[in-house]
Amino acid sequence: MDTRELSMKKYIFETPDTVRRNLAESQQLTQPMVDLFLKREYRSIWLVACGSSCNAAHCARYYMQTLLGVPVKVVTPFTFNHYEHDATDKDFVVCISQSGCSTNTIESLRLCKRLGIQAIGLTGNLHSDFEKEADVVVDFGLYGEKLDFVTKGVVTQAAFLMLFALHAAAQKGSVSQETVKQQKEEMGRAVENYEYIINHFQEYFEKNKKALLSMEKVYLIGAGANYGTALEGAVKIGETVHILAVGYEVDEAIHGPQIQLTPNYNFVFIDPGDETSARIEQSYHAAKAITDRVFILTDNPNIQGDEVMRVPVRIEEMISPLYTLAFVQMMAYTVSETNSTWKQHPLMKEYKAILYGKSDNYQAYDCT
Repeated sequence: MDTRELSMKKYIFETPDTVRRNLAESQQLTQPMVDLFLKREYRSIWLVACGSSCNAAHCARYYMQTLLGVPVKVVTPFTFNHYEHDATDKDFVVCISQSGCSTNTIESLRLCKRLGIQAIGLTGNLHSDFEKEADVVVDFGLYGEKLDFVTKGVVTQAAFLMLFALHAAAQKGSVSQETVKQQKEEMGRAVENYEYIINHFQEYFEKNKKALLSMEKVYLIGAGANYGTALEGAVKIGETVHILAVGYEVDEAIHGPQIQLTPNYNFVFIDPGDETSARIEQSYHAAKAITDRVFILTDNPNIQGDEVMRVPVRIEEMISPLYTLAFVQMMAYTVSETNSTWKQHPLMKEYKAILYGKSDNYQAYDCT
């Protein structure tokens, strides 16, 4: 097997062209789900997803809610399956799995059928378990990704959900075609920022490599749509660097989690550049008072230093995860590649033999 075909970096670097392709074909790509949504007036949207799919849903949630004018709820499959499934046919429920093989999300599709709700599966792998379990399977335009720790899929899914909301709003008459054009152009600029980060991250890494290569505990801090980015960064660093990494909304990090802080802790801040930017700056300075191990993606001129990564263009906050995800993805990849932390603990085989979240049809790169 050619390991170059299984490189996390490969999929990160494929992401801009994949998203650009989907932007160019956005109406055709999203129309199947738009048609499902426009069949009736839904009172809410439920995005049922786990792992990185859940994080992508958090990244897109506020954009969808703003354009479509209905509440957008993100719920994990386990919670949906066992505790929180008071949805009816008045709610638009979408079960999401990038692989189409997540066992808990497959059970969510089955539960939808038992509840009398259309079982809609959104996936990057049409020919998966979703194909036989869902009433309708929708492709979000991934075009292939073999890794367990997905990167291209997160950004692609978030972009699809945003584009779905944009085209659904346009076909409902809520936004104009000019707005559709402008919003797609903004997403295109976000992709340019994504590309800038991945092409300049090595330079950033060289300036910060002693701290980055010795990380042991990491808090990732975001807000709004970029709470999803913080959550995804925590998953990626945990999966690849194999250290404790936790994602927090900016103010939640100061209601208990801050008590354990020492100079050995690391912070990764995602500054959304909106009204919460001042709070991110305050939190950043507080973190700097206790540790020098602080990294930030921001365009705030009040924050200077080697730990700062900037992008060329300011993007609307609700769209910004389409580039901020690159910062945490490249951090996870570069540290794990340099430190050679891909190999999992030998006992992980026993763990997976007892508890595993994918069906037997799932195939991905196993780093054991």
